[in-house]
Amino acid sequence: MQNAANSGVGRWVIAFAKTRGLKTVNIVRRPELVAELKAFGGDVVVVDSPDVSERIKAAVGRAELRLALDGVSGPATSVLAATLSRRGTLVSFAAMSETPMSINPLDVIFKPLTMRVFWLGHPEVAAKIAPAIARAAAMIASGRVHIPVAATYRLSSIKEAVAHAQRGGKILLDIAGSSN
Repeated sequence: MQNAANSGVGRWVIAFAKTRGLKTVNIVRRPELVAELKAFGGDVVVVDSPDVSERIKAAVGRAELRLALDGVSGPATSVLAATLSRRGTLVSFAAMSETPMSINPLDVIFKPLTMRVFWLGHPEVAAKIAPAIARAAAMIASGRVHIPVAATYRLSSIKEAVAHAQRGGKILLDIAGSSN
C-alpha cells in the first residue's frame, strides 16, 4: 500500500511489485488518476478522502496489508497506519506535505506496527543501488515501464519548470540546454 502513488517512486513501486507477483493498493489525490494508474498496473487505486481507509479495507477484503510506503507524511501517515494489518510495517521515505507525521499511537501499540525509514543516501542502501538500476533499465528497455513526462525545460527556465511542477505533471530539466 502506498500514498503518492502517481509519483515517479509510486509508479516504480507498482512496476517492481508486478515483477514479483505482488498486488498494490495505491492512494492518489485526484480522481482522473485512478483509471491511468489501474491501466499502469495498480490493483486497487483510490482517491484520498476522509473514508479512504474504510474503502481500502472493503476493496481488499480479508487480504492482509503488511507493508505501507509513506511519501507524504502529515495526516497521510495516519491513514496508512490505520489501514495496515496487525504487525504491518510502515516505511517513511519522503515528506511531500512538509508536515510532521501524524499517527494514532493506538495503531502502533495495539497492532503493533513497525516503523522504518528509507533514505537512498544511507550507506546500508549503497550495495543495492546498482542491481536496482540494472533491473529498472531492463524494465524501461522492455517497455514494461513508462513514466509520462509533461514537459522538459532548460535549466535557464527553472522558474517556469517549478511553476509547471507545482501545477502538476512530471518535469525534466535539460541541463545541457538542448531542448526546446
